[in-house]
Amino acid sequence: MSRELWIAAALIVVAIVGVAVVANLPDFQKNQEAKKIVAPESEPVALLPKKEEPTKPSLLVPPKPDTPIRTMETSPIDPKSEVPAKKIDEPKTGDKADPEPKGIAKIDTDPKKNDPVVDPKKEIAKVEPKKDKTPESTKPDRLVQVGENLAKLNDPDGEFAVKTIYGAKHVQFIGQIKTLRITDINERSTLDLSQLVADEVIFNGNINSGSKVILGQAKTLHLRDVNQSIVDASALGARQIVVAGSVNAGSTIKLHAPKGTIEFLGEINDRSQVEISAAEGKVVFKGRGNSVVNGGVKLLITARELEFTGAINGPNTEVDVTLTRGAAMNVWRISSGVRFHYRKADPSDPEPRIDAGPTAGADFRMVATPKK
Repeated sequence: MSRELWIAAALIVVAIVGVAVVANLPDFQKNQEAKKIVAPESEPVALLPKKEEPTKPSLLVPPKPDTPIRTMETSPIDPKSEVPAKKIDEPKTGDKADPEPKGIAKIDTDPKKNDPVVDPKKEIAKVEPKKDKTPESTKPDRLVQVGENLAKLNDPDGEFAVKTIYGAKHVQFIGQIKTLRITDINERSTLDLSQLVADEVIFNGNINSGSKVILGQAKTLHLRDVNQSIVDASALGARQIVVAGSVNAGSTIKLHAPKGTIEFLGEINDRSQVEISAAEGKVVFKGRGNSVVNGGVKLLITARELEFTGAINGPNTEVDVTLTRGAAMNVWRISSGVRFHYRKADPSDPEPRIDAGPTAGADFRMVATPKK
């Protein structure tokens, strides 16, 4: 090779090296600045991963024999000329998400979001009681005070309680009630129930000291002690009457249970008078001991069945009994001085069945039926 060719080749190599140095000069300056800014870390340099330098293509291409040497242009690569790879950006917070494909159910992996959202107002379906749709203006009042001492009850399925009546008061109840309870009556007071219709009338206390009770219609009547007082239930028409206490001190009671049962669980004493109408019913005097009637008592009884389970005692005691058709009467004992007369309600009725214990000294006999 001639000397000129070697000189030309050397110049070309020098030119290429110069171009390479010029091209790498910005990177070299950046590295120097980075070394000034970044403080050296405490870790040894040897432990840090070595940065691999990109492999640079050789700038020298050995010429083939008999091939003319061409000059290579060393202009830097234009980055715009390269086709950039498609970059997949991660979605940023606040960016609108792409609409999801239709027809595909979204599955949320957040367990809190998968829990059903419960509206506390709709969490439990409360069962409210049925409200009465009757307008307030048309609802009947349970108790209507008509006057100072007059009241109207209007509760056929309810219960009403009357407090103690005393001081010679006159109290009247009218209307309709299922159960009427009376505490007690004292001091010549009056309780008028003649215009009241009830299922039950119950006296929880006694009727005392010259007081008076007038009853209307009731299916059941329950009395306790009656002391020197009057009970007029002659219009009652009850199915059951129970006198749980005694009738004392000249008291008078009139009871009406045409087809019902009347029971006296206490004694009849001290000139008291008892009138009973139970033409197709049963009347029983049980008493608390061996005696059921004592001391000048007057009994006027109409019944189909009559039973005295204790003794009828005392002088001046009078018992007048009318027995209806098919009647039966059982008397345990009648003491001396007692007048006990009985008759048939209708002279044509068959003879009643009579079962009487000792009657020595008593006026015990069947008498003629008075003419109508």
